[in-house]
Amino acid sequence: MSTNVQLPTDEPADGKVDHVQAAAIEPIDSQFDTDEEVTSSPPLVASQAPEAFLRLKDHCGKQGLKCVIDLSEPFEHAEIEFKNGRDHRTVYVGSEEDADALLSFPLGDVRFLGDYSAICSYKDGWIEAAVRAHGAARNVIARGRIFGLKGGGDRDSSEITIAGPGSLTLRLTEKRGILSLLDYGAPIYLRIEDAGITEHDKTVNLLEDLSNSLFMQIDFRFDSPLTLGRDRFSPRRSAKPRGKLDEDNQLSLPRHSYERSPSALYWYARSATSMPLLQFLAFYQCIEYFFPRFSRQEAIAKIKNALKDPAFDGNKDACIDRILNVTLDDRRGSFLEERKQLAATLKHCVDATELRDFLNETEDRKQYYAGDYKKISDKRINIADEHS
Repeated sequence: MSTNVQLPTDEPADGKVDHVQAAAIEPIDSQFDTDEEVTSSPPLVASQAPEAFLRLKDHCGKQGLKCVIDLSEPFEHAEIEFKNGRDHRTVYVGSEEDADALLSFPLGDVRFLGDYSAICSYKDGWIEAAVRAHGAARNVIARGRIFGLKGGGDRDSSEITIAGPGSLTLRLTEKRGILSLLDYGAPIYLRIEDAGITEHDKTVNLLEDLSNSLFMQIDFRFDSPLTLGRDRFSPRRSAKPRGKLDEDNQLSLPRHSYERSPSALYWYARSATSMPLLQFLAFYQCIEYFFPRFSRQEAIAKIKNALKDPAFDGNKDACIDRILNVTLDDRRGSFLEERKQLAATLKHCVDATELRDFLNETEDRKQYYAGDYKKISDKRINIADEHS
């Protein structure tokens, strides 16, 4: 039990101090006689920031960036605030080695792009983005197929350069640059150089369009679905290679862009390898997206044929009804009409010979369409008949 002692504020007039008060005022240590020398503990010294972090903070200050050093548990780190469009993104640098490495970069020119693990420089016209395969287990497979590495090759030196019009250049590389130092490590990086960028939103759109087209090309050739890095990796099951797609391993600058809505559905389907039903629905929705377009093309062709008919007379109601029936034929909302739209889309997009070759490519497919199809459908596709 402790007792609070009220210390006197004034000394008695006669100069004498009461013994009780003296005992209370006297330090506790002096109340005990001891021959041992009592040593006091050294005062606590505040933690000193590592020199590398101090150098980084000074470098950021000269670049016009806010940098804060945090020495609290569980680990010491420096926080740098970068511009990201109208917002900001805070980056955490946890090692002195990375802090010193960042001193060689003009950090004030670096801008982050949306919610991607991607940065750019308007001044130098480059974009750098982290790239990953769909599923951490697939990263090794994708790197081996894309860069053609087998065994213990020097993966840090692997890079594919794709030249574009003018000085535009795409690089798919394993070489680590400034993005990895900003705590965004990835197995592969995409660099776009001499892009002539000046605005955040347009730069994000350029990155999305070029990466989407390039990744589509890579997936079709190497069976390796890639995506721009965002947050954490999600484990997925790896798929078997398609074999003959590896025969042509030369990547080229994307010449076509793909619509974002069906592209998003496609990549979602490619990532859902462990959920076949969900994967099927996503792939089907990719096709369904184009139903109106190709159904309309078929309707236009029918209208043109009707108008070319020598017997067609625009003054006759029967001829006008014929045109109306063509336009309303695929808009009745029944499942049968949906199948017509599906048929019209496949007719415009799929070559019948290539489809037949695909169905006959393996013995498993031949066996399925010969008899196993009955497990899920009563409709049979006669793959042996060239006219089916």
